[in-house]
Amino acid sequence: SSRVGGHDMRLSASPVHVPLDVVVVVPVSSSMQGLKINLLRDALRFMVSHLGENDRMGLVTFGSAAGGVPLVGMTSKKWKGWSSILSSIRPIGQKSMRADVVEGANVAMDLLMQRKSANPLSSILLISDSPTSDADSVDFVVSRAEAAKISIHSFGLGLTHKPDTMVELSTRTKASYTYVKDWMMLRE
Repeated sequence: SSRVGGHDMRLSASPVHVPLDVVVVVPVSSSMQGLKINLLRDALRFMVSHLGENDRMGLVTFGSAAGGVPLVGMTSKKWKGWSSILSSIRPIGQKSMRADVVEGANVAMDLLMQRKSANPLSSILLISDSPTSDADSVDFVVSRAEAAKISIHSFGLGLTHKPDTMVELSTRTKASYTYVKDWMMLRE
């Protein structure tokens, strides 16, 4: 094995995990009743349980009267509050409300910009079933994300969501847009 600067360069048995800062943005609009919110909570619990030792996750909701709401700042999996926070997520938006995924993305950017220290990889995961979004504010979020080298991965849920904005956010930040036709597939 080669030695570089006193470090043994042999590959370890486990792949190197680059520490990650991720903010997950989830809808709490009125459409998220019943099974949908349960599947969403399940996917979030799964994510928290699979965070690495040095990873951090933040959580933002959108689609309520309050707009984008930061529920949890950048926090490790060791935090004892995850269980109660994830259990507390429920649909609170009214039918008439526009659930704006871009607003959620902007609040996620705020969380990432406020960090005292940053992990090497930073990304936002947007999950939306919303048929509406504000295309006008896409440029603002994208320019912030590009400047901070943050990728915005998006997951469009079900047949009702409008993919245009999510595709644009993801494509322009060199990330992926995933169409999740069946809610049961969300965790995968």
